[in-house]
Amino acid sequence: MKIIKRKENSMEKKFDQNAYIREYNEKTYDRIELKIPKGKKAEWKAKAKAEGLSLTEWITKQIEK
Repeated sequence: MKIIKRKENSMEKKFDQNAYIREYNEKTYDRIELKIPKGKKAEWKAKAKAEGLSLTEWITKQIEK
């Protein structure tokens, strides 16, 4: 008797880390888009770095003052 092995389903879903992160962020965070004058982002980023914060953390801290 000949044994026939099934081929694995090539359409099998694989873990997509980018999709997972995107879904997590959508569930966990709100997004706000800021339009600021050219050069301000670099200025704020430098201030954030000097305080040991990410740009997002620094902006949040400034807003919550």
